[in-house]
Amino acid sequence: WVDASSVIGGPYLPLTGGTLTGSLTGTSATFSGFVAVEDNFYLTDAGTIRGRFELNASDRDDLDIVAVSFSSNIKFFTESVEKARITSGGFLGLGISSPSSILHISKAGGVVVKLGTSINTSEIEAREVGGGQSLILSASNSTDDIIIDDVGNTTLGGSLTGTTATFTGNIIIQNVDTSSPYTSYGKL
Repeated sequence: WVDASSVIGGPYLPLTGGTLTGSLTGTSATFSGFVAVEDNFYLTDAGTIRGRFELNASDRDDLDIVAVSFSSNIKFFTESVEKARITSGGFLGLGISSPSSILHISKAGGVVVKLGTSINTSEIEAREVGGGQSLILSASNSTDDIIIDDVGNTTLGGSLTGTTATFTGNIIIQNVDTSSPYTSYGKL
């Protein structure tokens, strides 16, 4: 240790090119550049370990982030706003601080979930449509091929092809082109 009482009011350890062994205590510390911590980095509150970052004991290429306390959550923030949370029960919440299922995603407005192909041409979306919630399936990324709304109505945006189709409930047909020769064939 170096006595720096006249400069900063107490002892300090110069770390430039040096190594600290033992412990570093105090209310705050500022580091710039690269800080290497061997094996484990513990987060404590009044001497009690609350969390840790550690190299996995069985595979040292893995990093474990551990919330140690019973019923602790791991939270992720950007700009002081919580964006994601993993609960002690193993639920992952995105956009919600109290997830109620293995994966719980919530967003006010717009597209909530979007699953697409690598070239992003086929999609499954959960999004708001006309003030309600809908599930959208799209094969071309430019049209909504199938829409299931929040009351169970299904809209098919295209042709229904195949040899059979089974429907339960009422069938409403709109905008029928009566000039088509196919409107008079088959059963309805």
